[in-house]
Amino acid sequence: MAKGWEIVFGRFHFFVMTLWFASTAVSLIAMVVGLSSSGEDCEGPIRAWLVVQAAATGALLPLFHFVKIVGYPLMLVYKVTWTVLGCIWAFGDNCSEDFEYGYTATLIAVFFDFMVLGVFGLAGCICGIAACIGYGLTTYEDV
Repeated sequence: MAKGWEIVFGRFHFFVMTLWFASTAVSLIAMVVGLSSSGEDCEGPIRAWLVVQAAATGALLPLFHFVKIVGYPLMLVYKVTWTVLGCIWAFGDNCSEDFEYGYTATLIAVFFDFMVLGVFGLAGCICGIAACIGYGLTTYEDV
């Protein structure tokens, strides 16, 4: 790989890791507060979603940092599927009064997950536009 692309990828990785750590810290704090503040529960699986979210986030973080080739796709698949499940369970059940802290923690975690996914989507769009511009510049012919 060319030296310039290594620098770009390194900076992108640093930015993504910073965003991932920040969103993970906020989400984990919300989850711990949501799970420990109340012994109440609702009929929906929000408590189980929060526990699995915290455990999977903690397990994927080192993998995401050290094994980039496996970590990025695995993190994206996990984020998309688990965030969609969180939305279905949070908005599909009426737990906002029964399990208020857990419901709020789920909403905070889902919000930050969507923020991370939005950054990846934006980066993908920028890379696609850059690839189209690069292709146009390299295949330009004088007419």
